[in-house]
Amino acid sequence: MFSIVIPLFNNAQTIERALKSVFNQTFKKFEIIIVDDGSTDSGIEIINKFINYDQLKIIKQKKQGASIARNNGIKISKYEYIAFLDADDEWESKYLENVHQAIKLNPNCGMVCCARYYKDNITKSTELLIAEKYKGKILEINYFENPHIFSHTSSTVVEKNVFNKVGGFNKEQVTQEDLTLFALVALTKATIYCGLPLSYYYGNVEGQATSRVKGNYGRYIDACTRFNLTYKLWNLRGRDNKIFKIFLKYELRHYIIHALRLNDFNLIKVILENIDGDILNLFPFFEIKFYRMPSLKIWNKFYILTTKFFWRMRGFPRVKK
Repeated sequence: MFSIVIPLFNNAQTIERALKSVFNQTFKKFEIIIVDDGSTDSGIEIINKFINYDQLKIIKQKKQGASIARNNGIKISKYEYIAFLDADDEWESKYLENVHQAIKLNPNCGMVCCARYYKDNITKSTELLIAEKYKGKILEINYFENPHIFSHTSSTVVEKNVFNKVGGFNKEQVTQEDLTLFALVALTKATIYCGLPLSYYYGNVEGQATSRVKGNYGRYIDACTRFNLTYKLWNLRGRDNKIFKIFLKYELRHYIIHALRLNDFNLIKVILENIDGDILNLFPFFEIKFYRMPSLKIWNKFYILTTKFFWRMRGFPRVKK
């Protein structure tokens, strides 16, 4: 039922842990597709320990990035649901069992997102990331209540048909390609949230994509790409998801206030120049104009914090620390 796609690039130190967490699953109807994205370490040698498992397939490509690796893995997949797992993450043994149950209860869903733990590889600390008001529940949600709480690559499963319909992972993005995909899927078909922490996301791991962003503003430009692509689909679909607009404005303001705190007005310029003009038209004219004016920094921060307060007052889910 599940095709598990794992991109591999110099993850020799973590791939065995990830694979063992898959083979320890209580739900056994799955295949594993590992896409070696031009690795130069001993990762493939480690994978060869598992080569006798019929469920395991390995394909190789020249270094092209995680998005193309995942897309290529999905092209040869045979099951109707794609489970993503990064080579430096792992699952609880009942991860697939609970996702399967969520799909049985909601057969028309396009995506299942699960709560997760975050483990910092430097501090060795562990943090629970869960939408508190949905804790312990399996139910349909509006994904745009708070996408950053609901989804992470290694805790999200997507129906293959809807994956193909929205065009898969955007190969132009070095970061946030997963958030772009998940938002496009959520705009197309129902999202189910499983309020159980069933996966482990490891941060500050050597070689992660977020540590390989080129230039000072690469991740912000990737965020703008995400805004533009998701806005375009939202607009084409008749703007029927009202919360999408609220979250889009909330998050863009979040990036602006981050730049204000850094006192980086060049970053504000980069963000505003890379955002679709139709998105900027969603905001009051004075607001966008004021963001460009350093003399109004204090006013702009106060204004954004006020809008964030009203966003929270709507009851959108917050992360449980």
